[in-house]
Amino acid sequence: MARIVIVGPGRAGMSVGLAARSAGHEVVALAARRPVETDLARSIPLTSSLPDAEFVFVAVSDDVIAEVAKQLHPPGGSVIAHLSGRTSVDVLSPLGNKIGSMHPLMTLPSGEIGAAALVGAGAAITSRSEAVAGALSVFATSLGMRPFRLPDEAKAAYHAGATAASNYVVAALAVAEQLLDAAGVPLSIAEPLVTASVSNAGRLGSLAALTGPIVRGDIGTVRAQRDAARKAGVEGPFVAMGTATALLVGNWEVMREVLS
Repeated sequence: MARIVIVGPGRAGMSVGLAARSAGHEVVALAARRPVETDLARSIPLTSSLPDAEFVFVAVSDDVIAEVAKQLHPPGGSVIAHLSGRTSVDVLSPLGNKIGSMHPLMTLPSGEIGAAALVGAGAAITSRSEAVAGALSVFATSLGMRPFRLPDEAKAAYHAGATAASNYVVAALAVAEQLLDAAGVPLSIAEPLVTASVSNAGRLGSLAALTGPIVRGDIGTVRAQRDAARKAGVEGPFVAMGTATALLVGNWEVMREVLS
């Protein structure tokens, strides 16, 4: 089992750290700007010399990874990887050539919830070194994750897709919740519908799984839905999502009148 250092023990860092401990790895330090109170590992200053470890995971926000990398003093021989799905691995180049990234394809709302959710989740592995990519893949597998290789130049498209698959789906459910509330119906009653829709998208492909009045070209129904969305205070996002649906299924010319 490996020795691990987590730099930036926020939600992602703690998720990986707790999952690593559960898998039998040793988290030897949590490096942060301010002291962290946790039983996971000892807290050390960000700028101190990091202890010996097989892996150093940089789990700070995307915009400061490059800045933090310049402040780190890792031990020789460590694999150093950030957890970003968007940022190039090259931002870690000041730390040597054993660098890469491991992005958990999972929403991580807290350390405890995130650690449990990592089991079965995808792990996007990026490195210009085959040895580093292999080591990160083995580590991800040890956490119960499903590693896959992601080219550095594909990160932007991948991360946009991940955002759409998570946040945009939840945003759609927020719109649905307000509309159902207006009808006196709880969102929970629609959970089987949501689950079936996601399952169909996985089995058939997203476009083939789309159903409903926009796909059918039912202008009258969409007009009535838009009126209901206006009264519920969600007309803007409802129309935006309807427009996206019409464009994706090639039915925009039919729906333009009611969605413009």
